Amino acid sequence: ASSTACYALNQLENPSLGGYAFYNNTDPQLPQPYFYLGGIWLAPDYSTLMHYDEPVDRYARKIYGVDNLNNLVGSINGWARYVNASGQTELLPSVYPGQRGEALWLPPTSGQPVGWSLTLINDTNYARPTRWEKVGGTWYAHDLGSLDGLPATSGYAHMNNDAGVTVGKTLVKVGTADAWRAFRTVAYNPIESTNALSLPPLPVADPPLAA
Repeated sequence: ASSTACYALNQLENPSLGGYAFYNNTDPQLPQPYFYLGGIWLAPDYSTLMHYDEPVDRYARKIYGVDNLNNLVGSINGWARYVNASGQTELLPSVYPGQRGEALWLPPTSGQPVGWSLTLINDTNYARPTRWEKVGGTWYAHDLGSLDGLPATSGYAHMNNDAGVTVGKTLVKVGTADAWRAFRTVAYNPIESTNALSLPPLPVADPPLAA
């Protein structure tokens, strides 16, 4: 049996769609009882998920972003990746070498995905909001920081635009408790930069629920 999930579309009038299919595995020689195939559905009929084959031990291949040239981003077994329109996969680095991550969005034309990648501080991992940039054929991971300015704080970059403005969330302390707060950066700058925004929560602690 199989299932599908669609997470992304580009900005064309007849957009390409990015996502993945989930399959139960009946082959005992494969390493997992299930696997994901990430790929793209193309207009006009979207009849086939065009997926990009990887070695069979890479069983979790997910796509979360697609740009106007049909380049894709996502993850493979928990490692952030970029897939160009020809199907060639490139792993995206983490902010701390050798750690995992996921690319969650690819803007229409800039080629700079965002998502999260892990850092390692005192043997503890923290997810950091991350923007990736390719310079001279090499990918670099930019740690976008946190609203509290501390390196041992988790956060995620969920989306950016072609102007380099990024939105997402990071943890902050509210009294003695942790709480998520939304952020918006200025173009190509970290969260702590001047004019970045922390987006406020609801003015009441517990919003009323509809009957």
